[in-house]
Amino acid sequence: MAGLFDTYKDATVLQCSFIEKLERLDLESVNGFSDSLASFLSAKDEKNFVYGLAAGRSALSLYSFLQLLYNHFNAFPCTMEDPVQKHFRDTRKNLGIAVSGSGETPAVNKYIEDIINQGGDMRLITANEDGTAHRLVEDYENGSILVIKGKTKYDEDMTRTSKLSPMGTEFELEVLAFLNAVFKEIQARIDGERDEACESYLSTIKDFAAQCKLISRIDEERLTRWFERLFPRSGRYIIGGVGRSGLVARAFEMRFTHLNKTSYWERDFNTP
Repeated sequence: MAGLFDTYKDATVLQCSFIEKLERLDLESVNGFSDSLASFLSAKDEKNFVYGLAAGRSALSLYSFLQLLYNHFNAFPCTMEDPVQKHFRDTRKNLGIAVSGSGETPAVNKYIEDIINQGGDMRLITANEDGTAHRLVEDYENGSILVIKGKTKYDEDMTRTSKLSPMGTEFELEVLAFLNAVFKEIQARIDGERDEACESYLSTIKDFAAQCKLISRIDEERLTRWFERLFPRSGRYIIGGVGRSGLVARAFEMRFTHLNKTSYWERDFNTP
């Protein structure tokens, strides 16, 4: 199991570097994203509909953010399980937030087109400036794009670095950290405080990176013991969690399917 622990440490250090990269994200883009969300959410007297458009693990990163919006603002989140036409009304504010690393997920692009055709606001987070999603949004009057460069599941890279962050982990992790960090900037703007230096965003990213480094220093004996109980197991894995922690558990469960393990996601799983 020593090899597994070394792999864990290397992977954690690598993924920590993904988070640190967000400190160098163009602050003009951070300000633009924060301003647009603050403007949309600032109306206190009406229900704002936010459509989360993403698939797979990218969706989990976005849903975590939608839950924050729901808990703190007068915002009703919808997902791709809800047709746009079901909730869209000209009499209320409508915003689509799409997350697609490649920009080529057909279902996401279809929903982007639906939002645009209905005249709603559209925000896209992507890693691919040549993708279909980018092309759909870039010329739309009520649309804006944030590019977060990161490897996606379509990148062809067989190096050890790629194996330490498989199947689009870099982009998904960066989106998750970015949205959680930028939330403070959105709150500040709604409260009338706008800081172009984005100190709240940057301090949160630095805190995330510091916490990630702590995880890389986990006790080897304890983690090895957990590995020994987890991996030789035959049969089914049942994985679950509650609230935003449940989204993390769901992402972990998806990895087991990639390993050809029989795994199940238990909704609202809550055991000691």
